[in-house]
Parts: sequence; structure tokens; C-alpha cells
Amino acid sequence: MRERRVTSLFPDRMDPAAGFSLIETLVAVAIVAAVLTATILPASRILERSAVEAQASRLADFLSNVRIRAAYEGRDAIVRVDAEKRTASSRFGAISLPLEYKLTLERVARQAGPIRELRFSVTGASTGAVLHLRRGASSASVTIDWLTGRVEFGS
Repeated sequence: MRERRVTSLFPDRMDPAAGFSLIETLVAVAIVAAVLTATILPASRILERSAVEAQASRLADFLSNVRIRAAYEGRDAIVRVDAEKRTASSRFGAISLPLEYKLTLERVARQAGPIRELRFSVTGASTGAVLHLRRGASSASVTIDWLTGRVEFGS
């Protein structure tokens, strides 16, 4: 009697060179789908977050430039902010955010009333405020210190 050699996971298979079975193929496809799902969704969130941070950085750069130019020219600078239109403008220029972003402003340091403009003084002081940018689940903020006028952004 000849000894039978097992060359497959399924010894009952007639021809081991015939390829993969349907079940083996489906398992492989399911594993690939799970791996892709686990990597693509976080990657899209990372891309969205970096896009929001890029817009916040752009807005912070604009405000910093206005602050520097106010000190250089020796006169106060006013930045008008329109949260609905997502724009900020001064005598030095303007910036607008893409339509999919939401911009909100909040005052700091016990100031009363709604905020529509930011003032950068020659002395370096400013109207303190926090500008919040949101797109989807991602957000970032630009903070203006009322005492020093320093502009910073963060997540």
C-alpha cells in the first residue's frame, strides 16, 4: 500500500494545483478589507485635521502681520472679522476661509458685547480674542493675547 502525502490544508481536494477555494479567497478579501478600513479612516481624519490647522496657521500669520505692521507704522490697526462670511480684513489686506469652515469668535478678559473687530495697538496690546475654526469633527483655534498682542494657534 502506498503512503499518501498531504499537500494541502484540505486533504480531500482532488487537485492541489487547482488554486484557492472560494472560502479561502473570501477570507483573504475580508482580511484586506479590514486592514484598509483600519488605515484609511484614520488617515482621512488626519488629513482633515491638518487642513484645519493649515487654515488656522494662515489666519494666525495674517493677524501677526497686521500686528507687526501696526507697530512699524506707529498707528493702531483694526481687523474686521465677519464670522458668517469667514473673512478678516484690515487696511493691510484680507483673508477668507473656504466655505466648508465655520468661524466663531469669543472675547477674553471680561470684555462685554459681541466681537466684530480686533484692534492691534502701537504699544503691542490688542483686543484679546479666541477665533475657533471648525471643519467636520476637526477644530483649531487662534488666540490673541490682550496684553501683548501675541498671536498663537493650536488644536
